[in-house]
Amino acid sequence: MSKYPSEIFGYHWENTSRVAATARQKYRCPFVGKECYKKSRLVDYPFGVCSAHVDQDDIALCPRRFLESHTVFQDIAKVHFGTIDNILIFSEVGLQGIGNFDFVMVKHKPMSDVVEDFAAIEFQTGQTTSTGKLVEGFTDFMKNRTFRSGATYNFGINYYDICMTYGRERLPKSLIRE
Repeated sequence: MSKYPSEIFGYHWENTSRVAATARQKYRCPFVGKECYKKSRLVDYPFGVCSAHVDQDDIALCPRRFLESHTVFQDIAKVHFGTIDNILIFSEVGLQGIGNFDFVMVKHKPMSDVVEDFAAIEFQTGQTTSTGKLVEGFTDFMKNRTFRSGATYNFGINYYDICMTYGRERLPKSLIRE
């Protein structure tokens, strides 16, 4: 069973392009165009693991990895409202006594502030257990631009949150930047 960080600062670990190298050097998240915000108490710089390889799958670990070009919002608008016209998106919208939604999408009447419909949006990614082992793989990569020969890092994935609603969601290979 192989386990290792598969996507680091937005690029597959085997990607040696200049743009991937720059993202890693500057700790940049290419999905939002800013420095990675993830932290680990075990490293002194952002913890830029976007997805992890577990068995034969790459599993998204960071919800920001879904924000590339805002395509996900266009897809949600088309499915939920049937259009991408007259749509506004608000992030981190609080509901007193409940908590925050990642995003709220609002469809309004043309040239008006009258709301026709809205949708609350939450992104759920995989969560790790024994995360220190994933951090170990990440730091190995950041030091050497590869992993120890034959290394597998003994972290786990807690599927509970994503399985309760969606089944065992995996990141399609087509979304990983080669």
